Amino acid sequence: DLRALDTATWVELVPRSPLEGNAKNVFPVASPQRFTHVRLDIYPDGGVARLRVHGEVAPELTRVCGGIDLAALDNGAAVETCSDMFFGSRNNLIKPGPSRSMADGWETRRKRGPGHEWAIIRLACAGTIDQLEIDTSHFKGNAPALCTVEGVNAPGADCTTIEGWRMLLASPLQAHTRHRFARELRRIGDVTHLRLSVYPCGGVARLRAWGSRAPQSSPGIIALNTLSSEDAILGFKRCCGSAKWAAAMTLARPFEDVDALLRIGERTWWSLGVEDQLEAFAAHPKIGEAKTPASGDASWSEAEQQGAAGAAAQMLADLAEANLAYEAQLGFIFIVCASGRSAADMLTDLRARLANSRDVELRTAAEEQAKITRLRLQKLVEELRS
Repeated sequence: DLRALDTATWVELVPRSPLEGNAKNVFPVASPQRFTHVRLDIYPDGGVARLRVHGEVAPELTRVCGGIDLAALDNGAAVETCSDMFFGSRNNLIKPGPSRSMADGWETRRKRGPGHEWAIIRLACAGTIDQLEIDTSHFKGNAPALCTVEGVNAPGADCTTIEGWRMLLASPLQAHTRHRFARELRRIGDVTHLRLSVYPCGGVARLRAWGSRAPQSSPGIIALNTLSSEDAILGFKRCCGSAKWAAAMTLARPFEDVDALLRIGERTWWSLGVEDQLEAFAAHPKIGEAKTPASGDASWSEAEQQGAAGAAAQMLADLAEANLAYEAQLGFIFIVCASGRSAADMLTDLRARLANSRDVELRTAAEEQAKITRLRLQKLVEELRS
């Protein structure tokens, strides 16, 4: 969120340094941290033709749920080495988006002697491959005759010395075609690297490896799984005020990882009846009010409503009036995920939703509660890990 940059803590990557005119000025950066933004300052002024920031992609994969392309460059994967890249860079194989031409793919020179061409991909993280896509688009007269894809689970290994490769797929290939394989794949478990081999040579536009990340049992998940039933119910009720939901989540333990926790939490929420959902709504303070019901969590509610807490007196009065009208008309309080939202934004939503029927608003409020619960489950895991 660009608004967060106003209060962000900036880390110096390159100190104030002299520049040469009409030249490429290169500065090494040694910081191991992950960054989402960089800020360039120039003194006192002047022109800069280009800024290049070279490094490794480091996405927050913990924020990605469900299946992902484990071999995607923009998810943090890399083609670490290959046998040949005479016509095209090896990392073209896993670039975002479709290939635009042969030059945008991985193309080797014509193989005149024995052997074959290959490339080794370090995946974004360890995971199980459920679907492969091997795209030979634009390669019409120079596509490989066939390919194999092998996998290995070797975290942190030097790709040039890896042993123990297991066959995932062996298949003929057609020219200028997106090949998708799912049922054809062997089930070899979690892998960290893939090796694509093409016979005898030829061009491949893109390789996609869709799958699910290997379970990452964080300390917070381990702690949640080992809480007593009573403490687990109390923890879950901080996330959602429905007693039935908290009891069901306690019985659903142990959770494999955070993804499983979030997925099961949402599925359990949508299995509840209206009365249970209304019980959850009642655990929240009204937007703009400091008082939290006894069944709610005051500290989390206060943090979530920071955008409303600092509002002007007139804005708070308008919110209180709109809250009363909403509750009188619909029979329950206005529910909205307040994290990161201003009082004015929420007041606009409140007034707009007053026009909805009770059935529509019940569904809308339930969707907002599902979002709140998801955020609070993540907070609970973070608290338990410390």
